[in-house]
Amino acid sequence: MDQGRTRHQGRTKDQGRTRHQVLSTKYQLALGIALLFMLWAQPAAAQCAMCRRALESPEGQQMVAAFRSGILILLAAPFSLFGLIAALVVRMQSASVKAARQAACAEASARQAAD
Repeated sequence: MDQGRTRHQGRTKDQGRTRHQVLSTKYQLALGIALLFMLWAQPAAAQCAMCRRALESPEGQQMVAAFRSGILILLAAPFSLFGLIAALVVRMQSASVKAARQAACAEASARQAAD
């Protein structure tokens, strides 16, 4: 029996769905599984006893808060750069699709004028 076909209907499971919809579903499933593993992970306790005791003090809490703020600030640049590049790619792709549609429309009107 063919793996992609059901026994009773003789057609593929994905019949009637576009390739994008099938890939989108697979990516959503993979993202869901990855998110589940991230939420399920136990917090790492890889600190020595001296470091843990130092970080539990009030001064240590201030240092932890400053460290977390620094991480967020350092992450801002890569995320901004990625967002900028993604926006430019989307804009260029939509411009090329628009140009192709205009060319097809102009070609169709030229054919109608020639007839």
